[in-house]
Amino acid sequence: MKATDWNLEKAVESIVPNVTYAKNSDKKFAFESYIVRRMFHGMKLNPYDVTELMTLDDPLDALAAFPDSAFARFCGQKYLLVVHPSMEASFFGNLDMRGLVLLGKHPRTVFYRIFAKMAKWVWVLGSFAASLDLKAKIFVVRRGTRFSGAYMESVVGREEEGQEDLRVEFITMPGFKVGDSVFKSHVYLSQGEG
Repeated sequence: MKATDWNLEKAVESIVPNVTYAKNSDKKFAFESYIVRRMFHGMKLNPYDVTELMTLDDPLDALAAFPDSAFARFCGQKYLLVVHPSMEASFFGNLDMRGLVLLGKHPRTVFYRIFAKMAKWVWVLGSFAASLDLKAKIFVVRRGTRFSGAYMESVVGREEEGQEDLRVEFITMPGFKVGDSVFKSHVYLSQGEG
């Protein structure tokens, strides 16, 4: 984004407006939040067999070997959801990858390979959770929610500062409930208004 002269301050503000960051470097968490919210948006936890997917190191090989698989559809849908056309055009000067994805293809580019690796692990995580418990659930913590150490973990380790005053600004990873176990949602916190 820096290389393509994006206004990072404006981008951060458009992702999660009106956040007071403890440190300027914490703004990276807004970008994580953007990606994670879109990767998990509408995701249904299903116990897919990921054995073949896991045997291939390169997810592009898996997409080529199984072009009509549920994972291939997931990967394409999520690319179109995460990578906005204006983002793709500013990064690459065209919309060629989007065009291929819209046709059900998976471009063999470095950028798409990195994206597909991320998609693979999101897919495997959801499949694994569902294989452990068919009633497994993803949960998202809403902005303004009071911090709860039972369901949340701060991405910057601020929960010790006075938990009663901390509020969620945004998530960087949803939480999961699998059986009786809770895997905490990762959140960015700020001082609440009491």
